[in-house]
Amino acid sequence: MFDVTAEWYDYKVKQEQEAGPKPTATGTLLRCSDAGSCERQRGFNAINAKPTEHRSAQTMLAFELGNAIHSSLQEMMLQLDGFNTAVEVPVDLSGWDVSLSGHCDAVMTNSEGKCMVVEIKTMSGYGAVRHFTSGPKREHVAQAGLYALGLDADAILIVYVAKEAAYRKSAGVRPGEVMQWYYELDEEVYPGESVRDVVQMELRRFARVEQSIQYGELPEPLVQDEETLEMFRVDLPGPFETASKHHHWECRYCVYNTACVELGPNRVDLSEVEVLQIG
Repeated sequence: MFDVTAEWYDYKVKQEQEAGPKPTATGTLLRCSDAGSCERQRGFNAINAKPTEHRSAQTMLAFELGNAIHSSLQEMMLQLDGFNTAVEVPVDLSGWDVSLSGHCDAVMTNSEGKCMVVEIKTMSGYGAVRHFTSGPKREHVAQAGLYALGLDADAILIVYVAKEAAYRKSAGVRPGEVMQWYYELDEEVYPGESVRDVVQMELRRFARVEQSIQYGELPEPLVQDEETLEMFRVDLPGPFETASKHHHWECRYCVYNTACVELGPNRVDLSEVEVLQIG
């Protein structure tokens, strides 16, 4: 006999290593899917750094579930009457003074010529409970809005699908449950902020990362407070894939965690990063 999980995990890790870093949609330095993330993590991605952590088999299998859900919803959208639909559409935002691009899940144009960007996100039970009632995450609004800006679209549609039930039965979220939000670009999505406002703030963050790379430096680990929107530096990253209320949550999901700890919280010359772990 053999261990199915262990064998599958080894297979996927080897597959990822052979594939190498995924190129950006149009050859830009930065990618839209990094919207909302730590600025140092964006910098690591921009220079094609080699990860110092590998996600667990459980996490990687959950990603496979998410990919299957994405594909199924995209197939449905392509078959809808009354819409001209394209999926995995490349979007270039270089015209907004930043080297940034990405692939949006779907672009749907109705018979009246109104264009809508669709962004699909699969959620854990915890994430679904938290956001199904409170609204979409800022980073997802930013990502969808960036695509809409690059494609000159009129609106965004964010779709959340729960991959699993919540841990507590009283939470009321079941696997496969769907929530969606539609916004025009100038519509208020958060108090006093339109989608366009969220996008402009995100463009400034991407531009700051690009400037650091151009200066030959890896950015500081700057993150954004979810409530105040103020930027702050993570001075001591927490452990990878380990829950801890004493550390910033993004560090638990960052595959450059160990490298970040070794490099310290200040800006770092890229030559030091290359010695450490460039792939």
